Amino acid sequence: MKDQLISFETLELVKEKGFEERCVNYYLEVLEDTYCENGHTGVEYLAYSKGEIKLCDSDRLFKTKTKNLGYAPTQTHLQKWLREKHNIHIWITYFNSDNYFYCYNIENFEGLRQPQNESKTYEEALEIGLQEALKLIK
Repeated sequence: MKDQLISFETLELVKEKGFEERCVNYYLEVLEDTYCENGHTGVEYLAYSKGEIKLCDSDRLFKTKTKNLGYAPTQTHLQKWLREKHNIHIWITYFNSDNYFYCYNIENFEGLRQPQNESKTYEEALEIGLQEALKLIK
């Protein structure tokens, strides 16, 4: 099982709120048509077009210009950062009714927030919860 990486939309909030921890993955913008290869084997070549936003890992070697847009932590890494640095706790609740769904819960020094969102997957609910938690940071 692999931990889910945050979305590019969440990355914008993460940068705004001061997350600066190094991560294996990052988002980049391709500044000109390019290709990259796997740094360990050099075997896998991938082509990218100018203007694309790509999620990459540190093993990729790009042959032309790209712009690093920021590190992409996993959802779990960001959840831990919010808990340890900002005392914001997020957890997911599963509801098994006629239509099962997941909801996020956020608790911090102001109390508990239980929004009425309904997500089909745990990861989707966590992503929304992470975004809402980041918005609480002043």
